[in-house]
Amino acid sequence: MVGQRRPRFARLAVGLFLTILIFLLPVQTAVAQDYSFTVDSNFSSVYVQEDGSVDIVYDVTYTCDPGAHVIDIVDIGLPNNYYDLSSATATIDGKPVTGIYKSEWLDTGVEIHLGSNDIQPGKTGTVHLEINNPHMVYQDDQDEEYASVRFYPHYYEGTGHGTTYLRVSFYFPPGVQPDESRYHDQEFTEAAVEGDRIVMTWVNTEARADQQYQFGISFPKKHVSQVYSKPAFDFMGAILGLVGALFGSLLPLTICGGFALWVILGAVIGSVRRRKRLMDYMPPLVSVEGIGIKRGLTAVEAAVLLEAPLNRVLTMILFGLVKKGAVRVVAQKPLRLEKADPLPEGLNPYENDFLGAINKKGNLSQKELTAITTKLIKDVSQKMKGFQAKDTIAYYKDIVARAWKQVEAGDTPEVVDENLEWMMMDEAFETKMPDTFGSRPLPMPVWWWLHSAPDTSSRPSTSVGKAAPSTGAPRTVPGAQFADSVVSGVEGISNTIVTNLSDFTARVTRVTHPVPVTKSSSGRSSSGGSSCACACACAGCACACAGGGR
Repeated sequence: MVGQRRPRFARLAVGLFLTILIFLLPVQTAVAQDYSFTVDSNFSSVYVQEDGSVDIVYDVTYTCDPGAHVIDIVDIGLPNNYYDLSSATATIDGKPVTGIYKSEWLDTGVEIHLGSNDIQPGKTGTVHLEINNPHMVYQDDQDEEYASVRFYPHYYEGTGHGTTYLRVSFYFPPGVQPDESRYHDQEFTEAAVEGDRIVMTWVNTEARADQQYQFGISFPKKHVSQVYSKPAFDFMGAILGLVGALFGSLLPLTICGGFALWVILGAVIGSVRRRKRLMDYMPPLVSVEGIGIKRGLTAVEAAVLLEAPLNRVLTMILFGLVKKGAVRVVAQKPLRLEKADPLPEGLNPYENDFLGAINKKGNLSQKELTAITTKLIKDVSQKMKGFQAKDTIAYYKDIVARAWKQVEAGDTPEVVDENLEWMMMDEAFETKMPDTFGSRPLPMPVWWWLHSAPDTSSRPSTSVGKAAPSTGAPRTVPGAQFADSVVSGVEGISNTIVTNLSDFTARVTRVTHPVPVTKSSSGRSSSGGSSCACACACAGCACACAGGGR
């Protein structure tokens, strides 16, 4: 009946229902439900400037879905609210765009009005954006002398779909040297030098348009004039995050269960990746194009370049010293060594360092081994400065392959003697040895006894690196017996020379190639209704957190 008043409780119920809808329904649902497109490619370049800002250059190609809303405005997220809107310039397919404003859909970002050059349904267009964003260089959490920058390329949550050709390039500040460069999160795909800048590039040809990807670099902070500290605890952000979590609890239990399973799987995969990353002890090798291959590395140095397990590298050093008569193995379990007096001449620096790690009791100091291993890695990195890392690695892998072939074709102690060190760095050393030597008789090399060294110090040992007394032709042994003895000897010494490989490598890696510690800061929902959480390691919260948009 017209004019009849509804009961008070009914009005309250309707009001409460509408209030709940306001909280639960995304703000943009009615406005942007028709926006739908693919992001064919997303190219972004980040130029780190001396003043602590970055110049960001985007080239993003969109294809508007047939029957979808015309792409008339493009939103692109930026790392923080310090961005300089007056510095922004944009084009669409090479045609200038003048309408660039603060985004109404994103917490931090711009919206680009395409005007008469909008992208019609079924059509494709490329938007180019250049803008300066200050407040981007932060103190590295893992190294007091380093600064760090993190960046998340813009992604489209809810409106963009399909796969994207994603390319992200970081341009280090001018003056940063190759051996000073570091990366975080994911290993770079390409590295080069352009002018006075090192460039690291990540490429993912099967990236998702609606997924967030993170990248980061570190460099000595002496190359910039402004380095920022991590932001203080975001109390309001924490409150908002708690509120979001409470509303999230209203989701169906099946969704929550699926999300929990996803988180658990992600944690397991992340743990495996972190463990593998801990074993990557070599710093990133960035080379100048055209210089070529670094030749002349010793087998030990090449093993470091190829990132052989560090206990194997140290075993190779010991093996070389044994061959040269500089040390003898008194006992293998526990490992006890004795230095020659006088020492032979012509030892490599790392061999002299190794000898210095042997204490008066003949034991190896783990602390000293850590120091000499760290120094060796830095020395190899320095030798690689200005050379092609990828080609050099391929060159030494080829030497390893040829060493196996030479030993397989030859049957003299000299052939084995010259190539065994190169063969030892092969990942498949243990399985290849028996296959290579087979059952053929093999003249026993002078150092063969090493791999049958006594397990305790109660038995005497032959002088290392010198032949045992002989009365006639060299003694021969079946190849399989020799191979098994070498493999067991190398494994035995490798497992003894370093008490805990994971811990040892982690201590070295913390110096030569630090692993960033990921710390999360709360994100806010954008005005468009999509959310993101900046996971910023080593750089506070200098990252592009930009989901949603049109």
